[in-house]
Amino acid sequence: MGNLNSGGSCVCEALGELKEFQDMIAESNTKFFGRLLHKTIGTDSIPFLLFNQKGLLMLDGFGINQKKGKKEHVKSQYFLLKEIDKANCRAKISLLKPMIIHDSSENLLCDVIKLEKTGVCIEIDLSGLCAIQLLDIDLLKRKIVIEPK
Repeated sequence: MGNLNSGGSCVCEALGELKEFQDMIAESNTKFFGRLLHKTIGTDSIPFLLFNQKGLLMLDGFGINQKKGKKEHVKSQYFLLKEIDKANCRAKISLLKPMIIHDSSENLLCDVIKLEKTGVCIEIDLSGLCAIQLLDIDLLKRKIVIEPK
């Protein structure tokens, strides 16, 4: 986790580096191995949490559910980076919807089995943030199988 006392410029710098890394994964193409890096990793996005002085950042917004084609409200603490404006310390992030097996009102990371992409994107000012925590990319790739009884 980033330094809690460095402020938004540290988070801005970290997200800038994350964006460069994500772009490298997405655009990596070699003469002999093609897009092997992207295929091996299985995703070009890395989920993360953001923190402000009060603790874990929770955001909400509306977007179109791609599967259902309907407008949906999403409230989440899990994000993907879409764009970064380092000069103005702003970022466009996508909210991820957590899938939780057992009913939990706390929405703890240990209860999350998968993070689903949503159509909800929000532009945020990074100056009020103090830390970022990257999450396991397997949370984006897991296939959930529900067997009938």
